[in-house]
Amino acid sequence: MKRTVVLLALTLLVAAWVYWMEVRDDTRTRTTEEVEQVSRTLVGATKREITGFALKPSGGDTIRIENFGDEWLMKEPVAARADEASVKEVLWDLEFCETAMTIGEAEVTDKLLEEYGLASPQGVIEVVTTSGVKSFDIGGANPGGEMVYIREGGAGPVLLVKKAFTENLEKTLLDMRSKTVVSLLPSQARLVKFFGPTKAELSKKEEYWNLDVPYVDHADPETINRVLEAASKLEVTSFVADSPENYAQYGLPDPDSPVVIEEGKCLTISEGIGGGKVVTVYFGNEAPGSETEAKMVYSLVRGEPTVFTLPEAAVNALFVGVDELQAKRIVRMDPYSLTRVTFSYGLDQVEFARKDFDWHVVKPFEAPADGKAVKDLLEAFSNVRMIEYLTPEPVKARYGLDIPKGSFSFVKGESRAVGVMFGNEAEDGSVYAMRSDTPGVFTVPKSLVDRLKIPALEFHTREMRKLSMDKAARISITRDGSSWSMEPSGGTGAKDWRLVEPADAPTNPLVVSRIVLALATTTASSLVEQNPRDLSAYGLDNPGITVRVDLADTQEQPAALFVGKFAEDRQRYAMLDGGNLVFTIDKDFARNLMRELRDSGVMYFSRTQVESVEFMAEGTVYKAVRTPDGVWTVEAPQGTSVKSTVIEDELMNLARLETERFVRYDTASLGDYGLLKPAAVVRVETPSGVTALSLGDKAPSGHYYATSTAVDGVFLIDPGDVINVVEPSKLFEQTIQEDASE
Repeated sequence: MKRTVVLLALTLLVAAWVYWMEVRDDTRTRTTEEVEQVSRTLVGATKREITGFALKPSGGDTIRIENFGDEWLMKEPVAARADEASVKEVLWDLEFCETAMTIGEAEVTDKLLEEYGLASPQGVIEVVTTSGVKSFDIGGANPGGEMVYIREGGAGPVLLVKKAFTENLEKTLLDMRSKTVVSLLPSQARLVKFFGPTKAELSKKEEYWNLDVPYVDHADPETINRVLEAASKLEVTSFVADSPENYAQYGLPDPDSPVVIEEGKCLTISEGIGGGKVVTVYFGNEAPGSETEAKMVYSLVRGEPTVFTLPEAAVNALFVGVDELQAKRIVRMDPYSLTRVTFSYGLDQVEFARKDFDWHVVKPFEAPADGKAVKDLLEAFSNVRMIEYLTPEPVKARYGLDIPKGSFSFVKGESRAVGVMFGNEAEDGSVYAMRSDTPGVFTVPKSLVDRLKIPALEFHTREMRKLSMDKAARISITRDGSSWSMEPSGGTGAKDWRLVEPADAPTNPLVVSRIVLALATTTASSLVEQNPRDLSAYGLDNPGITVRVDLADTQEQPAALFVGKFAEDRQRYAMLDGGNLVFTIDKDFARNLMRELRDSGVMYFSRTQVESVEFMAEGTVYKAVRTPDGVWTVEAPQGTSVKSTVIEDELMNLARLETERFVRYDTASLGDYGLLKPAAVVRVETPSGVTALSLGDKAPSGHYYATSTAVDGVFLIDPGDVINVVEPSKLFEQTIQEDASE
């Protein structure tokens, strides 16, 4: 501990030394570059080492400027603030002026001084630095006119310097005097007082402006910032008089009089309510001028003796009405900075809290909140504006605000809750309202209050749960009393799934991939009921579909998803096992849960490798064979032919043939489906073997029961997909034979 304290003390000492020697202007040492630069200059000092200067033109008033802290002030010919930009121009010339030529003192004669204009100098430039005072007599220009002769202190050598150094003598009082009226930046202001056409006082607490006079209310930040910007840009048009005997002739009070005035205009801007810099500007009579010139107003800054003029239009722009200064937005909040929000209507109350950047419902139930729903609510309240401000001193019962019908409040950080209360409906259909931190009553649109009636359930997240499906080890689906189970074919995290129950078989990749995606984020299409009393109304007392996901490497397994009856738009009611919320899942998810999970292909052959195809139907065998050169010929029945394009199209159809559903995954009891003596059979021969499809009886749905040598089981086939298998004669044409007698 002791060592830590010592190290901390040493660190502070080093930091203080660096600040004192390298940062603080009045104590830091020169850099090597600065030393070299200064050695070549006339004044021999940097800007930070120059503490003042005087411009003394012959036959003119001396202008003396001195630095006080961070501010440059004029000491002669009047006491006033100096113009920062003009001061910087002079300092630049003083710091960087270098000697172009030196005429040694031994060579300097009276005749030479006369010739160089130094016998009767144009003036003197005096420079005060941290090292002392230097003054330079300013003579005439050289023959080229671009340089000027000077002499330090009226003695010693004559120097030739750039003309820019001596041109500073031409600076006028108007040039060097600050023309800025309000020396406070808008961001520094914490108190503003208006007297005149507008009589108002405003104060700023934290980041918010408040109206304190003539009544208490929120202030409009855009308006007050616009006024402060306009005040900061006020510039003196002309200086009229310094310390006149009679200020009243200009319609102005004495500059040292109290701030309170009985008539005229006055604006006060302060850094703090209890302290800090204060600027008070008085505005008096209209200054005389021609009809073609813009109107001017005599003005005065309290504590400064100078009367000056300002454009009347610029002054009038400062005095906006109280109604403009008053905030029209009913709340002032940044939705992103809030930590808690509560709204109520009647006996119903909803409360949100922000946890780890996300909103959660905490009343009347606890659940993650729908971020968009909360955002929409907050934006509605943060953007709405009052319709009409009625009174700053209300009788609450008259407006139904003694027992509010609804409210909206919010908390920022750890501060206390603030918000709005809503009362009766006004005659124009609007609603009376009142802020919790101001006494005035105003009206708001009824549509805003209607948002308070939104059920709490609407703010529940639509994301019922999220699962890491890359960790899923098994998906089980039970429907209509039968069960299917799938596992990743390459182990946990594999993209491909394989059916393991009730049979070992490939899965339908399109259907299963969509189911996996939907299970990764189980999303509700709509929220139906919290804590349902009657699950049978939704078919969830005995769910038609149950979906379970087993995750690897975790002890706690996710709850099963129960799917019940159909809702509107083919959606279905759903609920998580152990949950208390009924919701709906979209129709695509519901439909995929009912679709065939096994791969729906039933033939599996390559059309380009087919050597022959044989149809058996209608008691007849139809067979076409592909010749080595790719031409299709007919072996049976005699007297028929077939077009190659027709056979190719049919083979393409058979290669793509799919079932909508497997009736069973084995071939037991084929007689129950009319498949012991099929109504039609098609056999496709390739170099690798024969693939056969058999069609049996028709199911109640109108589909054919079918089986195939390519897959195990009995499945359903749409009649439209096998019309040529049932009636192969449509593929073969009867050959017309000529009569031999002819």
